[in-house]
Amino acid sequence: MSTNILALRPTRAIVYKDRLRHNYRCLREFLHPRVQICAVVKANAYGHGIVQIAKILEEEGSDALAVACLSEAWTLRCAGIKIPIHLLGLCLPEEIPAAIDADVIPFVCTTDEADLWQKAAQQAGKIVQVHLTVDTGMGRIGCPVEQAVQLAGQIEKAPNLELTGLSTHFARADEADTQPTELQLGLFSHIANVLGRKVQCIHAANSAGILQFPASHYTMVRPGLMLYGCSPMENAQQELPFALKPVLHLVSRVLFLKKVPAGTPISYGAHFVTDKETWIATIPLGYADGYARVLGNRAHVVIRGRRYPVVGSICMDQMMVDVGRDTPVRLYDEVSVFGDDEGLVSAHDVAEQMGSISYEVLTSLGLRIPRIYQD
Repeated sequence: MSTNILALRPTRAIVYKDRLRHNYRCLREFLHPRVQICAVVKANAYGHGIVQIAKILEEEGSDALAVACLSEAWTLRCAGIKIPIHLLGLCLPEEIPAAIDADVIPFVCTTDEADLWQKAAQQAGKIVQVHLTVDTGMGRIGCPVEQAVQLAGQIEKAPNLELTGLSTHFARADEADTQPTELQLGLFSHIANVLGRKVQCIHAANSAGILQFPASHYTMVRPGLMLYGCSPMENAQQELPFALKPVLHLVSRVLFLKKVPAGTPISYGAHFVTDKETWIATIPLGYADGYARVLGNRAHVVIRGRRYPVVGSICMDQMMVDVGRDTPVRLYDEVSVFGDDEGLVSAHDVAEQMGSISYEVLTSLGLRIPRIYQD
């Protein structure tokens, strides 16, 4: 069959390539020309489609890409991506030979890891570039601050390893209280001053760090959420130095419409009961698509330019919307779930209703939602 059935699905994510280019170019202009950009495309490019997004960013001149796991790196290499790929997550010992074949730049944070990479690189007959990552306050991966210089020395002695980078990660750069990030910066800057002449690439700043802490730009930054058009700040209404455009617009259609009397229970558990005669629209989008079940009786969607409440429990594949008694809504109307041009409902709005963050809203979008790429 020649018909692309997936593309016919009423629920789809429209990904605007021109908006991605806009966000990248604004960032490039904001940064000092000598600061490199390592664009983060992990988690399927935050739900936008890793291969398509990576190709656009490579075309735009991104200096590198960052992924979380080896499978993501392999996906990019198999798609023809040539620029450096930084592996932000750690590898199992058995993954390391394949990671070397994929020509990734790994993070190393223990002596045992350095030994594993050295042995695998020696067996492959290759020199592997590695970045030493330091835990300055995130409490996740990374060597302790007091061990960083010693570990760097071990890596430098390994004949098949080349220490080309130094990194850390901020835990609270998006907050109004800047002190925790300033403390991290102080610790990292001390190490960077000691090791800076030995490495080509020093990086710490995520999206929030880029915007709030110019001193964290060093020689490279790692933008993620901001590239996709969402504010990385805890207060999403905070004014940014340049305008971001949401890259993804999640839309669906009204597939069923019925008038119900007052007292009608809607969806599982009857957590919503109509208090008057009204029209209920059924939308083919549910928690199996990544639209969280908790959004029932909290979220809104936009139909014909007006916001309407999502009512009742979100089902696995469908949800219901109360469109009112005298509604202009008609069968098969388009439904804007979030990311519309007018900003009537944003990913941040949905995240607030979930008690979460925009990152989760975007990365939760299921693979059965087709991504439609438009300029």
